[in-house]
Formats: sequence, structure tokens, C-alpha cells
Amino acid sequence: MKYKTTTLLILLTIFLFISCNKQEIGIVEIPLNYHEGNGEFYREAVTIKWNSETPQQDDPWTGTQKTIKGIPTDWTETKQGSIILNMYQHVYQNYLSGDITPEWYAELQKSWNWTPDLTQLSDKPLNVTVQVARGIDATGKEMVIIDTNANDDFSDDTPFAPERLANKSYANYKDYIVYATYERLKNGDIVREQCPLLIFNMRQLVYCVPQHATATVNKETVHVNLGFRDVYFKKAALYVPKKGAKKEFDKVLYEDQIQKNEYVEVGRKLYKYLGIDRNRDLLLLENVTIPREDVQSTQIGFKAYPFEGKPLMRENVLSLESLKGKYVYLYFWSTSCRYCMEEVNPLTDLHFELSGKKVEFIGICCDSTEEDLMQAYLQYVLDYPLILSTEENNIGKLYNIAAYPTTFLLDPNGTIIAKGLRIDALRAKLVELGLYEFRY
Repeated sequence: MKYKTTTLLILLTIFLFISCNKQEIGIVEIPLNYHEGNGEFYREAVTIKWNSETPQQDDPWTGTQKTIKGIPTDWTETKQGSIILNMYQHVYQNYLSGDITPEWYAELQKSWNWTPDLTQLSDKPLNVTVQVARGIDATGKEMVIIDTNANDDFSDDTPFAPERLANKSYANYKDYIVYATYERLKNGDIVREQCPLLIFNMRQLVYCVPQHATATVNKETVHVNLGFRDVYFKKAALYVPKKGAKKEFDKVLYEDQIQKNEYVEVGRKLYKYLGIDRNRDLLLLENVTIPREDVQSTQIGFKAYPFEGKPLMRENVLSLESLKGKYVYLYFWSTSCRYCMEEVNPLTDLHFELSGKKVEFIGICCDSTEEDLMQAYLQYVLDYPLILSTEENNIGKLYNIAAYPTTFLLDPNGTIIAKGLRIDALRAKLVELGLYEFRY
């Protein structure tokens, strides 16, 4: 009996220890609170996708288009389109129904770098698109109508004239918001909800979903930019105001927001941001248990990710580790990027001027072939190391490069001290560091 009691006490102690320390050593799940409007962020807008008037047989999206009745009969120059509120569910269910081919489904996964998460997707079709039509009414005015109740009929909906709201605050545009019914998964069940939509005119018709979220972590408020374009929030970003700090701009800039798989400090604790669980409406964070100075990221103040590759026309493999002791300027570019090619000569000249200084440039060419890179090398006589990002070294993917050019400046310890520096800003930063003098 004594043995059984001791065993039970040990098991109970282990259970309590794991329960109490779960959030200290693993995933932290924080409930989200949703709010209408921009919050701390600049509103973004997306162009409405209009159906083709003459669908092409080779268009992989043709089978997903719907024709809705009830467009006002006195309208001319009509177009019908859709606002897709959950692109991943839309693609998945159209693949299951056969309206998207297996080949196109596989291509989308590859191009989006998307592995379908079946815990966030429904095998049963959901209403995840809002049908919209536009036209010119009898008075010559452009009008829009939305199928707000998702009954595939515009006749019971009210047309409205899209406003020009590009520079207006939420207080001035909230009266123009319409609410459309859609379906989503919530805790595993299919629910119907209302999505706020704002359709306005910026030389063409665009829309946004004026909605943001907040979460409370360590008694501090974390602001969540939900993206303003859908209700899936795959690319949601975070912002935590620094006490006593003043924002330079009215809203938070993109570069000041924490992206998925980056790190956020809240209440003197460091977390890795894992994303949003939309099914359960949770902000997912992971406790960081290693010293901050050992954390690798693409953020300012963190160590850059190590990589290695063989530079074009050079014999030996080059690693980032081998450049410790030097400032390193990482320039991610593509031969198809016009802005990148315009900077080739100025960067080459600057690199030459820095000869003998403790500064190294590395050009990492992405989305290009070795032949493309060789042609650029010969045409512009590039004299700094050029490494091609490939499926083998995955440097572009490692740094989560989504646009060109993207740049990082590292200090001699390999810590990122600046990012997004184009040629003029780079010169200014090097002057600040005492590494360069302007020559007039």
C-alpha cells in the first residue's frame, strides 16, 4: 500500500510540474480579440478579381467561377467577380470537387510554398467567396452590388456607389462598410459569420477587410495585423509598442512588424511567433529557452542565419562564418529585377572604394539560372562574391526573401544591424560607422 501511495504521489508531482511549466518550456496559446478598423496599422487594399467574359479552356481557375443572378437590368458595362476570403479553403475544396486539376493543385502548393494543414481545412465545401458585380446605372454612375447573404442572388441586395477613401481614417469610412456572410471552421465546427468589407475606388475597384486583433501577453497588449485581405490570416504580423517610445509615423510600418517565425519580446520575455490558429482563434507563441545572443533571425539585433555556397568563378566555398570580423552586406537580388540591375554599377563602384576596409559584399542571386548570373557577371564585371541561391543551399528561402532587392548589413560578430539599405542609405550607414567617406 505504501508503495502504491508513493508511486501515485510521484506521478501527481510529475503531472503538476508539466502542467505548471507547459507555458515556460513550450507553446503559448493566447486568445485573440477581434476589432473592426485599422487599429495600429496602415490599411491595405486588394484589386477585385473579375471573371473573364470569355473563359478560356486553359485557364485553371475557370471551373471555380460562379454566375450569379439578379444584376440590375438597367446597368451597362457589367462585370461579375468575387472576393475570396479564404484562398486555401477555396483551392482545397475545388480540388476535391474536381474543378481544379491535381496538376494545378500541386503547382499552387509549390509556388505558394504551401503544405495544406488539414486541421484548418474542411472536406465539406464552405462558402468562402463573396460575389460582387459592378456596372454603370441609368444616370451614368458607377455602382457596385454584393451578395451579402450568400444566396447567389443580387436582387435582394442594395447597390451602392464606391467611394474614394484612399486617405480617410476609419472614423470617416466606417459608414461605408458592408457585411457579407461567409463560413469557416471554428473549433472544428462549421459556423456562419459576418465579414466587414470596404469597397472603394483607387482608379480601379479595390477591397479590404477592415479588421485587426489584439491579444494580452504578460499583461501587455500585442497588436495583430490580420492583413486586411481575407479571414484566414496566414500572413498576420505582430506589433508590441515600446514603453516611452514615440512612433515616427501615424501607423506602424511594415518593417516594424513581427512576421511569422520571427521573434517578439513581450514583458521582458522572448518568444518565437508561430502564427495564428484560425480554427481556435489563438495567437501561437513559443518560449525561447536559449540566450538571446544565440538566436538566429532576419531581424535587426539578432544573429544572421549561417550559410555557405560556392561563388561564381571562384574555387572555394564561401561561408558566412568565415567572414567574422568584417562588416558584411548581404544583397539578395534577381537578374530579372530591374531595380537590382540599376544598382549593379553603383554597388560595384562602392565595393571598389571600400577595398582594404573591413567590409565585404555578398550578392545572393535568387530566382535566376547560372547562365543568367554568368551573363550579368560578364556584362557588369562584378568583383564581389556572387552566390546562386539553389534548392541545395536554400539561402533565399532561409532568409524568407519575398521581394528584390532585399538587403542586410551585419556587424563583425554576425549580428544584423540594419536591413533594407539601398545604395544611398548604405553609403550613409557606412559613413556613420566610420567606414566610408563621401568623395565629391
